[in-house]
This record gives sequence, C-alpha cells and structure tokens, in this order.
Amino acid sequence: MYRGQDIGDRDQLVATCIQILRSGSEAERYKILPHVSVTRCKRFLDPLLELLRSKSAQDKEFAALALGALGDPAAIEPLFAVLQDTYIFSKGRNRSLEAAVILTLGEIGHEKAVALLLQVYGMRYLDEPSAHNRKVNVLSALGLLAQQGSESAVGELLTLAAEEVSDRQAQAVTELSVAYWHRAHQVPDTVLKMMYRMTGAGADEVRKAAVAALSTLANLGCRRAAGYFSAPA
Repeated sequence: MYRGQDIGDRDQLVATCIQILRSGSEAERYKILPHVSVTRCKRFLDPLLELLRSKSAQDKEFAALALGALGDPAAIEPLFAVLQDTYIFSKGRNRSLEAAVILTLGEIGHEKAVALLLQVYGMRYLDEPSAHNRKVNVLSALGLLAQQGSESAVGELLTLAAEEVSDRQAQAVTELSVAYWHRAHQVPDTVLKMMYRMTGAGADEVRKAAVAALSTLANLGCRRAAGYFSAPA
C-alpha cells in the first residue's frame, strides 16, 4: 500500500505514483495528487491521458483534476475533446466531470484555453435541461486564467459582463475583481470603468457585485478604485 513516508528520492516517488495511476485504487490515486502538484513531472502526462480516455466517468474526473495539478498545456486539447462527447453529458449527466474538465482548462493557465472555453460556453448537449451550470463553470475558468495574467481572458470576461443575464454578469464582475486581488495596482482602467458603470445600472445583484468588486480592490491598495467612491454622482 502507498505511504508517502516509504518513498525515497524524487525518481522513486514519481515511479511509485505512476504505478498507482496505472493500477492503484481510486482512493490511492487521490492520495498522490499532492505529489503530482509538487513535482509536476512530465512523466505523469501519458498515464493521466490514458485515464482521461477511460470509459469510466470517475477515471476521467480524477484525470482532469490531476492534469490541473500537473499544469501541462499538452493536456488542453485532450480535455477539450472530453467536452465534445455529446453522449456522456447528455440529459444533464456527469455534471461533476464536466465541471472538473472546464475548471482544469482554466487552472492550467495557458492562453490557448480561452478560445476553447468560449466554444464550451456556447455548447448545448442533447436533451439537456439547461446550460447554466456549464456557463458558470466557464466563467470561473476564465477567472482562473485572468488570475494568471491572461489578457484575453480578461477581455472575454469584460464582454460577458456586458452581455450576459444578471447572475452571470455579477459573476463575471466578481471574477474580474478576484483576478487582480494579488496585483490590485495593475487593474486596467477599462475594468475599473466597467465596474463603476455597473454600480448604477442593471439588476440589484449586478450593482452589489460591482460595488463589492471596486471596494475590495480599493481596500487592497488600488487608489484608482478608491477614487470612484469620491467621484461626483
């Protein structure tokens, strides 16, 4: 049985983890996720892609989570291919798998995921009652990309914040704010101006989200955000 304290050097650790990926139990696989995240060894990529191609939704979901921990852009296209399987997600099935794959596309942090996420945003599967959850997850994934410096993800969130229904508008505004929490002095003026406009327009939840977004950025040291609170009405 796998026990972290029994493993020696890095090569032994990676070899043991790969063996678990290929023949271990589900519980054992989840125990090695921290090692995948810390080592980020490229040797994990092939066995994880094998699991992603499994017929088991549980295997696919674990693989998606582990690929997010690995952070290798080579996984982006295979992950997108999973989302194109119209049968596995028809009738609202396998929501947790879908969420794991979408969020992993954002977590990997590569710019080429943005265009694919926008395709996912517009997807609608056979006999599906609603695409709302998928859109919410895509907004979260775009937010993860924006946190990692993706300017195109920021641009798409701005567009969706202007065009979407109120609850997703509010989420897009919040995602944009969170993207700059660790670099509040770098918030683009276009983002701040959009937030300010939304403090006085749209549904109540959108106005509240915009006020909270500006207030948080101001509290984190963004003087331009703070200036909007003293701007004339």
